Amino acid sequence: LPEQRGVLWLPFDSDQEGVLFSYRQQDLPEGITARYILDEEVENTTTLAERRTYRVRSAGADLPAALGMLRPEGEDERFGREYQPVEFRYPDAAED
Repeated sequence: LPEQRGVLWLPFDSDQEGVLFSYRQQDLPEGITARYILDEEVENTTTLAERRTYRVRSAGADLPAALGMLRPEGEDERFGREYQPVEFRYPDAAED
C-alpha cells in the first residue's frame, strides 16, 4: 500500500475482501472493516494496530482502490484463473 502502510493480499475471485498486514497504527477509510485474524471473537474494527494481520472487507466492490493500493497497468492476472492448491507428497522413506 502507498506510504508503506502495509501489504494487502487478495483472493482469486474478488476485490471486496482480503488479508492486510499493517505496518503501523492507522484508521481505515470509511466503508472498510477489519477483524484481527488471530482472534475471531473480537468485533470488527476500523483502526489497525501496528504489525498485525487482519481480514478486511469493503462495503463497496473495490477494496484495493479504497485502500489506495498500487497496481500495475493492464489486466489483473487473478481474474479468470482458478486456484490450484499444491498437493503435498512425502518421500517413500517418510511413510515408514
